[in-house]
Amino acid sequence: MDVGVIFPGLIRTLDPTRIVDWAQASEDLGFSTFAVTDRPSWTTPDPLTTLSAAAAVTRRIRLMTSILQAPLRSNPVLFANQVSAVDGIAGAGRLTIGLSPGGRETDYEGSGVDFHRRGAIFDQWLTQYRAAMDGAYGPAPVTVGGPPLLFGGFVPAAIRRVVTVGAGWIGAHSEPEKLAPFLDGIREARAAADKSAPRFVVCQSISLDPQPADPAAGLAGVEAYYSDLGPQFAGFAVAGTLTSPELLRERIEGWSAVGVDELLLAVNDPDPAGLTRIRAELSN
Repeated sequence: MDVGVIFPGLIRTLDPTRIVDWAQASEDLGFSTFAVTDRPSWTTPDPLTTLSAAAAVTRRIRLMTSILQAPLRSNPVLFANQVSAVDGIAGAGRLTIGLSPGGRETDYEGSGVDFHRRGAIFDQWLTQYRAAMDGAYGPAPVTVGGPPLLFGGFVPAAIRRVVTVGAGWIGAHSEPEKLAPFLDGIREARAAADKSAPRFVVCQSISLDPQPADPAAGLAGVEAYYSDLGPQFAGFAVAGTLTSPELLRERIEGWSAVGVDELLLAVNDPDPAGLTRIRAELSN
């Protein structure tokens, strides 16, 4: 199973000038993917802008949005042009786009997009985006057909998107045995539609330093990032964070056993030097 890195965009104090350092360290240390999450109401940098910088300073590592809230990009044709630009900088086959309608109402505030209609808006958006990628508008991507799409979410609409237009599923979870039946359902749905086996990507927070120098990092950073969803959800996110090498290896074994193709580690350390320790633990 591949192991990638999510840029630590949940840390409020993170220096955006370190984006290039993070991308290069992720590649140099042999991680499979450099990913960027999406939260417009937080301090997380815009995913495509971040990945364009990463694409320019790397050559091998895959690049991914994990997960971008598509309805907030209200012009899907312009978004397709931006994706094509990043795809061109990266080179064919390196970029993957993870998409979902999102689940935070705070991210939609002031956007002019109706949070309560985001699913229907997303489906219409997706039709226009795919038309643009098929060459109806703007420049063509260097990856034939455009970068593959992974869809997030646990609702039937998410499964439908994975089956009809996606290459697989992406989402955050901390318990392999509980997610396994959901993944089996997607496999069965794609097989029934005569589609290829789906790609599965799971995102999980990691913090191996019990007392990080930055008070906005570590478990405190995880709790702050999810606090808008309520104390119960924030507590669940903290409890699901990998806090020891043993737990990291246990989760890798568990996700591999249920057929997950890649684990993306959401690192809660502002210093990319911390990736060296994670790589060393993965090698043990």
